[in-house]
Amino acid sequence: MKKLLKTALAFLKSVSVKTWITIGIIAAVVIAGTVVGIILLGGESSPNDNTTTPAETTPAATTPAETTPAETTAPDDTPTQPEIVHVDYVSNTKLDMESETKKVLVEKVKSYIDGDTTHFYVAKSEDFPDGLIKARYLAIDTPESTGRLEEWGKAAAANTKETLKNAYAILLESDTDKWNQDNNGRHLLWIWYKTDENSEWRNLNIEILQKGYAVASNSGQNRYGTTCMAALGQASKEKLYV
Repeated sequence: MKKLLKTALAFLKSVSVKTWITIGIIAAVVIAGTVVGIILLGGESSPNDNTTTPAETTPAATTPAETTPAETTAPDDTPTQPEIVHVDYVSNTKLDMESETKKVLVEKVKSYIDGDTTHFYVAKSEDFPDGLIKARYLAIDTPESTGRLEEWGKAAAANTKETLKNAYAILLESDTDKWNQDNNGRHLLWIWYKTDENSEWRNLNIEILQKGYAVASNSGQNRYGTTCMAALGQASKEKLYV
């Protein structure tokens, strides 16, 4: 080891100052070049080393959605029917006790014949010595329910019977100042009834027309003709029974 150190020292002493300066200059140049190279390599680093380049995207081709035209409803050419306003012609018709017509109270119903014929017992008088009136209802003609059976005949007869059975009072009225009869000897009458002591008189003839249980029978040719025709027309519009 000592020998090596002596040899190294001897070598160093043998090198001239000029040589050492040259060696120092060369070393300095090499170091400087190395430093400059490192700096240049660092400055030329690719942007991709530190940043992420967004992926190139191609806009998706958009195809317009196929649309189906909205289904349209063809206008309805059917004419609309005006709303039917129901009128109670029975309640609107009042019995005039002071009129010139003949009137008599019924004591009892003798028999229910059909929808437009009923036999009544009344007080015996000069006009009705046996106290019996066979009444044929004015202005109406219900379907037959005796002998030859017609559609709605039974229903019409049942309606008349039910109404009179539940009546508190019954009154018969002629169309004029006389007790008129048809060719069969039946009296042509308006039939009025009350549902209780304090109620008003109701005209059963008009009520039967209004309910649709009868067709017209000289309906316009009597004292309540206008009302009868109106009730009949309303029943027809409402498509009631006959």
